[in-house]
Amino acid sequence: MKHLSKLILWSFIVVGLVSCSSTSDQNASNLTSPTPAIYKVLPHVVENLIKRNYRVYDQPELGYSIHYEVPYKVLADVYIYPLPENQMPFSNKDIVVGNSAHAIQEILHFEKKGVYKNVKVLDQAGWGSRDDMLLKTELTFLAKGQDRYSLIYFAQHMNSLVKIRMTMDNHSVNRQSGAWDNFAKKLMKQIGTELRNKQAKRQETRGY
Repeated sequence: MKHLSKLILWSFIVVGLVSCSSTSDQNASNLTSPTPAIYKVLPHVVENLIKRNYRVYDQPELGYSIHYEVPYKVLADVYIYPLPENQMPFSNKDIVVGNSAHAIQEILHFEKKGVYKNVKVLDQAGWGSRDDMLLKTELTFLAKGQDRYSLIYFAQHMNSLVKIRMTMDNHSVNRQSGAWDNFAKKLMKQIGTELRNKQAKRQETRGY
């Protein structure tokens, strides 16, 4: 794992250049939408987290989310949504770093509203290349009086953005566990494959 501490500062610079879509849980979901194809093919259990349900958001630009959990211990939400057109000219690295920064800003926004307290960005780490990056951000905060540890993983696959947010109790066992990185990497790999296959089939249909 390659640590990218300088990206903590760089991310807040890039976010000013990239207009990002919100994936906040405050947005309404469309219960009548068909089940996302990716939901059907993702494993039921990954690193002891169990796939529970999904949400399709009313606004198409927000895409959908898939929920995994270890009941009463770990919550994980996978957000998959279209890459906005105004981000397409940017490099993969700038897109991933910028949207990661936007996700942090959303959490800081909730801190200002009093939902969270004492939000701290601990570190960032990344894998892959500047053309195929997976970026992780670690945070801690207080929510409803509980000390929480959260990880945000971000990647771009084809014309889609994928964010995984995991939240759990803040203690050394959770902070030092390698299971969370394994969970994110496994899901990102399969989601990336599914999105590439979907894009290839679409191009075949169009006769490319």
